[in-house]
Amino acid sequence: RLTLREVTDLAYEAEQSGVVVVPLPMPLARIGLSVLGAVPGFPMGPDQYRSLQFDNTTADNDIDAFGVDADELTTLSGYLGVA
Repeated sequence: RLTLREVTDLAYEAEQSGVVVVPLPMPLARIGLSVLGAVPGFPMGPDQYRSLQFDNTTADNDIDAFGVDADELTTLSGYLGVA
């Protein structure tokens, strides 16, 4: 399980650049994403706010449904080359 902050940190680490993640209360995130979602080219908007309202994880990863072994999978950090 990774938080959005952890995914962001890994992506910037892979690009060998830095990022400052500022914690933001959800009511302010709603306003900001609603407003900025109307800006052409801005990569986030109201849909992302809605997706942040709940965990995007599962209690049981059914790897068998994909016909692969867990050993064949890689982590995000491994995929990005920052493992």
